Amino acid sequence: DLLIKFTKADSKGTEMNCAVDAVTTPLFALASQGSSIMQYMTMGSLIDQGVMDLTESETTMHYATEVSSGLEGAYSTVSRATSAFVPLARAYDLIAMPGKLDPMIGVDPGARAAGHFEFKDVKFTYAGRKVPVLKGVTFNVEAGQVVGIT
Repeated sequence: DLLIKFTKADSKGTEMNCAVDAVTTPLFALASQGSSIMQYMTMGSLIDQGVMDLTESETTMHYATEVSSGLEGAYSTVSRATSAFVPLARAYDLIAMPGKLDPMIGVDPGARAAGHFEFKDVKFTYAGRKVPVLKGVTFNVEAGQVVGIT
């Protein structure tokens, strides 16, 4: 049941990311092209008015282009970071979902188990890696607690 919900959430999140990208990518390209056109028009106007000569105008355009490229790079970085955090947000949503069972009552109130899980000196290494991601971790999980390790 939880896997089905996660799969549906993942599918909806992927659809949402695709929809957002489908709208923002052309708009960003349009804004970038519009910015270049406005830069050239402004420089041409300043040259016509005698405020700048051609060399000053070319230098200004060079720096404006560098700033524009920096902004485009920042947009790309933010976009990639946002996409990278989507699975984490989905996992948090699943963890934060209220349980269907009351942990103090359980499925069968007369047969409620008591106790906790105890993890001592836990080590974990991903397949194909030499360095463990968990080393010497010790903790208890009490009844009703939810634990996630990131």
